[in-house]
Amino acid sequence: MTSIRRRTLGLVLLVFGVSMLAIGLVSYRYAAHEIEELYDASLAQNARLLEGLVQVPLPDDRREALLASLESALERAEQSDKGLPGHRYESKLAFQLWEGERLLLRSASAPVEPFTEAPPGYASSRVVDHDWRVYVLDVAASSRRIMVAERDDVRGELTRAVALRTLLPDLV
Repeated sequence: MTSIRRRTLGLVLLVFGVSMLAIGLVSYRYAAHEIEELYDASLAQNARLLEGLVQVPLPDDRREALLASLESALERAEQSDKGLPGHRYESKLAFQLWEGERLLLRSASAPVEPFTEAPPGYASSRVVDHDWRVYVLDVAASSRRIMVAERDDVRGELTRAVALRTLLPDLV
């Protein structure tokens, strides 16, 4: 091959390689952002579901029975990490139900202290050696506050895994 052909081929391969790298980086960042949006939407949806459950007009004894039933189900979900049916990531989702300063209910994986003191909406906080992505929802016409959270390390692991799989065809 002549010198001009070699340089032209090298330049074309370099431009192609840099272009593929840039496209891959943009694709990865876009996929990771969209996955984070899905996880945030899931937090909000879970908070709304809990809001619906706690707003059911029940006598106090029935409400306590409902909360005890929820707590029992959450303890079973925590057992899914120990080989029982379930998903390995389900116990990484945590929630708290507060009434004023009193913790009414929490999932087994949630800390005893509040995830955050932030206003309603999304927040990131560090609680008990873990970073959490939190969605805070104030229950209308009450002093109740729902906090649904996911550990950032688990979210990051899942986000990276899915985003990298979108790059697999480009890498091949």
